[in-house]
Amino acid sequence: MRSSFWNLLSFLVIVAGFIITGVFAYLFNNPYSVLNPFPPPTVVPLAMLPTLTSSPQALPDLWTETAEPPIVTETPIVEETEIPQEENTPAPGTGAFEIITPEPTLEESKSVPVQVELTPSLEAAGGSEDIPPELQDPEGSIVVTAPVGVFTSKWQNMQSIPSFSWKEPEVFTKIDRYKVYFSTRPDGKPAAEINNTHYSRPAVPSGEYYFRVEAVNAAGEVLDSSKFFVFQYDNTPPLQPAGFGTADPSTTYAPYFTWVASPDAHSGMEGGLAGYAIYQGTSPKCGKAVAFTTVPNWTPVAPLEAGKTEYFCVKAMDKVGNESPWSNAVKFTYNPS
Repeated sequence: MRSSFWNLLSFLVIVAGFIITGVFAYLFNNPYSVLNPFPPPTVVPLAMLPTLTSSPQALPDLWTETAEPPIVTETPIVEETEIPQEENTPAPGTGAFEIITPEPTLEESKSVPVQVELTPSLEAAGGSEDIPPELQDPEGSIVVTAPVGVFTSKWQNMQSIPSFSWKEPEVFTKIDRYKVYFSTRPDGKPAAEINNTHYSRPAVPSGEYYFRVEAVNAAGEVLDSSKFFVFQYDNTPPLQPAGFGTADPSTTYAPYFTWVASPDAHSGMEGGLAGYAIYQGTSPKCGKAVAFTTVPNWTPVAPLEAGKTEYFCVKAMDKVGNESPWSNAVKFTYNPS
């Protein structure tokens, strides 16, 4: 019993010796370990001398040649003249083909009239002297912005809610409030007086609206103003095409269709009609669009298949994407004999 006790004690002493030796060996190799209660002082790094580099003998040439500005020549204004057009009507029973206007040559293009802007500004022909003072575009530095896709004097059908923003102008006198104007006329009365730089209204019907803002002080004096922002909204489609049909007999493989032109004067949008989409299919539901024309007449380019019944109809479209209802469907069957 006594020998076993001494054997166990000897074994524990040997194990403890190994552990102590291992700890000392670890601290010797890692003197900065957290287990070392007496770490050595931090060694100050030695200063390294910079290496020698050769310097250029001369500075690089940074001068670059600036191109001369292009010479801008003033393009003479070509007076708008009306070009007569011949109207070709096919004889009944002989069929007809789509009339394609050839593109003008280089020499002919010189006499083509210049297309004028559909929506003139307030300072149109005649000069601002001929416009009453209350209708002239006011002078000012406040810049008015609208939602994405809405621009001044541009018709659109995406945004029916007039919403405007502007930055506070830099003036010497403190701005007390903003006086905003919104009307169907440039000389409209003030719509509201607000203290922020944002103004919106409920949705409006199709039409043209004038917006401007004035910055005033506590005494009511105008410190700065904006120019007109012309808000033009159009969600009214053109009228449905009327009288759509053909007088050609069934022996014609390319019938000539005509209809009454659809007006698009719903909001005073001058020249707002884009054209007409022609639909063709084998059912009275008008099928799919097969052609587009800007005139109220059309002839199929591809001859109709003999003995096959086809249905045709047309719809009018304006320049902002509004479409009229389909016209009546016209049934036509080509029978050569």
